[in-house]
Amino acid sequence: TVTASVPAYPGSLVFRLGGAVQIDMKEFENTPLPGKKLDLHIAFDSSKISVAVPALKSAGVFETEWRLESARSGGDDSAAEAVRQRFCEDFSSFRSGQVTVEAAEKGLFIPPSLLRRVRRDFALFAEKYVAEADVADEPALAALLRELAGRKNGSVLPAGQRETETVALRPRGDEPGNPGARRAVSILDFNSSTDECILPDFCSPAQEAGIRKRIKAALEAGIRRFRITNIGGFAFFEGIDGVQLVTGNPLPVANSMAVRALAELGAVQIQALWELERSSMESLRDASPLPVEIYRFGRPALLTTRAAIPAVDGEVMKDGRGIEFSVRTEKRSGLARVYAAKAVSLPFVPGTRSFYDLTNVSWREKNLSAFNFDAELI
Repeated sequence: TVTASVPAYPGSLVFRLGGAVQIDMKEFENTPLPGKKLDLHIAFDSSKISVAVPALKSAGVFETEWRLESARSGGDDSAAEAVRQRFCEDFSSFRSGQVTVEAAEKGLFIPPSLLRRVRRDFALFAEKYVAEADVADEPALAALLRELAGRKNGSVLPAGQRETETVALRPRGDEPGNPGARRAVSILDFNSSTDECILPDFCSPAQEAGIRKRIKAALEAGIRRFRITNIGGFAFFEGIDGVQLVTGNPLPVANSMAVRALAELGAVQIQALWELERSSMESLRDASPLPVEIYRFGRPALLTTRAAIPAVDGEVMKDGRGIEFSVRTEKRSGLARVYAAKAVSLPFVPGTRSFYDLTNVSWREKNLSAFNFDAELI
């Protein structure tokens, strides 16, 4: 018997979005992020900024030049406060402790994009020395997530395992450029060389039994890693122990709140929304309690529908601006998908993992675009 807070009629389907294991979001919010806690001493003027980390003795002082102008509002301390707030945010490899800021000049204006870039460059500088810091780790949140994942479905990443590159493949398609990369294929096409199975992004009630059979067969074949591409995919693994659940396109993950919700469902890694700009991907990386993967290459669908689109399969169409698209209809599912003519090609984002999608594009594709990656949202 299930008690529902909304009307449910005889014969209707009821979907359970949460299990018996519940975690109050305040428990996450009040739990420190993992990593060492380092104090930062920052000084700046209109020509340069320097950051000293006393615990990193061999690192020296990080220093970079910039050119700042006076703010229109006059001589206040808003620039120093902006620097302090930005550097108080936790980094991917360590946490900020006490942050002190000294401004040699008042009334300066720091463009947000410039401050983000300086913080990113400092993070890359400091992470090489973090291991030497003689301060205690604070892994409370990491332990909490492991406990949650273990209670939910046992999906805990092996300690020390390096998972940096995954390539999605199609039968008789291109092979990974890196032979050591993880090989991912559709749950319908796995074989003896498969490391990861990708679940469909659309699953009607009539298809559920078939997907369960394929998951069972994959488990019997020794596959323990599955990629969830829609929120309902987690339900297939309730009661199944010893699996790793990661997320992927088109399941959108754009902020740390989404990451925490997915962690509660059992995810051990998330894939950032490929439409984000660089700064948002970096912010997500820094705030995420789970490892972040970037969709670096492929041709993701812009629209998926069961409606009949009046176009020949594979035909190139143009919108009113002259931008080209193509439509493909899957025989298995009857889904029509609209793709941009250009494939996604994004640069590496330090501190993240990489995903390459060769299911509908070749390594040799030359018509490429970074889409929103280099854009800045104000």
